Amino acid sequence: MIRNLQSRIIKLEGRARPAGEMLLIWYAPDDTAEAALERHRHLVNPIDRVAIARWPYADEPPAPARHRNFPPATSEREHAALDRLLQEAARQTADQADNKRLSEWSDADLWYEVLRMDRRAGYEIRH
Repeated sequence: MIRNLQSRIIKLEGRARPAGEMLLIWYAPDDTAEAALERHRHLVNPIDRVAIARWPYADEPPAPARHRNFPPATSEREHAALDRLLQEAARQTADQADNKRLSEWSDADLWYEVLRMDRRAGYEIRH
């Protein structure tokens, strides 16, 4: 009974979250996504959309941040880094049907699909 209530609460809270809201965690090129997730696990709530991405520049990556309007709310430099990651992901998707399906998604859903945290082994986020 309690487990069912918790599950229902999580789903209801998830519906209240704006569609474009996302927690973005960057990690350095010499780091791993898993290590970055562990360091910032305290920022993650079960209803959050969490994106994790490798910072493509040599300097220190930006601190994790929640963006209500993802990706337009990111800084110019973060936006450029995200564009590089999206181009990389597009090159890896050779299937035309996949490209057509992805083109029908909202920007926030597309970014989430490319960067979502639960793609990482051993990490699961409930929505």
